[in-house]
Order: sequence, then structure tokens, then C-alpha cells
Amino acid sequence: MLAAAETQAILRRAASCRVIVAGDLMLDEYFWGEIERISPEAPVPVLQLRRAEHMLGGAANVARNLASMGARRTRNTLRPSLSGATAANAQPSQRWH
Repeated sequence: MLAAAETQAILRRAASCRVIVAGDLMLDEYFWGEIERISPEAPVPVLQLRRAEHMLGGAANVARNLASMGARRTRNTLRPSLSGATAANAQPSQRWH
């Protein structure tokens, strides 16, 4: 395990590094609720949905984590683009209501 001073030194050196994040932009979806029974049709739990939360996933999550550590975007940053989005992708949690 690294000592606190070593970790701080590594983070200071990392501040001058240039990093490119390339990958899929995803929207992660998390569900909270209660499971009170198993479905009679298949051996799967039946969730009584209480709350759904959406967060950045994939490369977008990596970029967010880097920003939380002080990374900054440069002027030459490529803008992300989306393709293949459908109505079902627009609000995934609506499938479960």
C-alpha cells in the first residue's frame, strides 16, 4: 500500500499528463426496491421498484472521474456524438413501470 505522501506525489505528477479518453458513452441505470417473491413463470425475483437512478457509464464515467481529480478539458477536445438511440433508450426506467 502506498503512503499518503507517495500518493500525493503521484497525483501531482499526473496533473501535468495529457490523457485521451476514448470509448463508449453509456447511461448506467440502477434500480432500488423490494423483492418479496420469486416469479412462478421463471426462477427470477420480482422487484417492487421504489427508485431508479441514472449515471454516466463507460468512457463518460472515466472522464467524470478524471475531472473529479482535477483534469481539465483542452480546446481541442472532441465532442461526443450519439448514434443508434431509440425511444426505448431515451428513458430506460420507463420500461419497468
